[in-house]
Amino acid sequence: MIEALAKGILLGGSSGLAPGPLMTLMLLETIRSGLKNGIKVALVPLITDGPIIVGIIYLFGYIPNREFFLAILSLLGGLVILAIAWKTANMPPLELPEEGGRLQSSALRQGILVNFFSPHPYLFWFSVGVPLYFSLAAQNDTAEFGSSGIVFIISFYVTLIAVKLAIAATAFQFRSFFQGKAYLVTTKILALCLGWFAFVLVRDGVSYLIKFV
Repeated sequence: MIEALAKGILLGGSSGLAPGPLMTLMLLETIRSGLKNGIKVALVPLITDGPIIVGIIYLFGYIPNREFFLAILSLLGGLVILAIAWKTANMPPLELPEEGGRLQSSALRQGILVNFFSPHPYLFWFSVGVPLYFSLAAQNDTAEFGSSGIVFIISFYVTLIAVKLAIAATAFQFRSFFQGKAYLVTTKILALCLGWFAFVLVRDGVSYLIKFV
């Protein structure tokens, strides 16, 4: 049980700190729209990853053509992120709203699209998460549904979300520095980051397709 808890905290913390399209979108929404929208994006893994984990647990070892599956996800994810990057790069100047103001409804939707079509959660749970889950769960009498496996998943996501929330809160505290020209420069930089992630996903998608062919 302690081993499962420790591994969940370690992997969840490192995943929460890892740069990626969801992290970039979270920072963008926190600076642009306030902490509540940043929190929405930070909580996206709780919405998207549940079906991913359950599906991989039940289908692990039986999914044929994983390269083709990951290729499609990478290409779709790249297109989604590229569209968000383009929108971000062409964003007009604006005054940042006060916290508690009207929230933009697109934050959660964009976060879900970015994370669901990103191959990163699938790759992690295919290669690390689910094998570790089975290994830890096998230590219990209840086989694959052992409590150690559940502790691992819960501690992983508690730590992951806590780290992302801390980063969003920190970004919000410093968003007053991003008024005017600084705001535009920041959004351009974040747009470039999103563009780079889109390029990487498309490149990986093509690589998976080549392996499949």
